[in-house]
Amino acid sequence: MAQAKESVSCNLEAMTPEERERYNEVKGKINASKNHVSELPNGYLFTLKAEKDMIQNVGEFLSYEKSCCPFFEFAVNIREETLTFSITGPEDAKEIIKGVFSL
Repeated sequence: MAQAKESVSCNLEAMTPEERERYNEVKGKINASKNHVSELPNGYLFTLKAEKDMIQNVGEFLSYEKSCCPFFEFAVNIREETLTFSITGPEDAKEIIKGVFSL
């Protein structure tokens, strides 16, 4: 029996207009601060400096992203001065991540 393909449609109504505005603000801060982006087989790994404000921005961003795109999987790692986070998902999710971060 063939396995059903996981849906990768985002729910753009999951955030209020105020949340969407804040989401765009923290996403912009992350985009401006990223040191490196690595392509993974099913997503991307982002590397940033592990500053207090950036750690908070990444956590807030991921909580918003999870509300509209529940098919994504997230992993965060903080070691010394480096913060990395990955966003991965099913086959078509990679294109969505590229769009979110203009990769």
